[in-house]
Amino acid sequence: MGNIIITIGSMVIGEGLDLDKKVKQLGLLMETKFRPKEDTVSISKGFITASLLVCLGAMSIVGALQSGLTVNNHETLLAKSLIDAVVALVLASSLGVGVLLAGGLVPHL
Repeated sequence: MGNIIITIGSMVIGEGLDLDKKVKQLGLLMETKFRPKEDTVSISKGFITASLLVCLGAMSIVGALQSGLTVNNHETLLAKSLIDAVVALVLASSLGVGVLLAGGLVPHL
């Protein structure tokens, strides 16, 4: 029952703070500051895609729980970091510098 209350409370807080709008605004801010001269790829699209893919994956949540609840068991987080490295390379080749900017966001969350 407590998990349901936490989930509903998180949804209400997220909607109340309008986090979706703020993340999009942050992506557009990055777009205005770091846009190259040629109009090729949207920086905000790469930023938002990489941020959401890395931060909101199931392995990041399960890995953090597993790492915190068991002593010296960081296998899931290590596997996730390797997968994220490969995914970031692929995303950077198609979405550009926005993926690099998302990497700076991750340690601050």
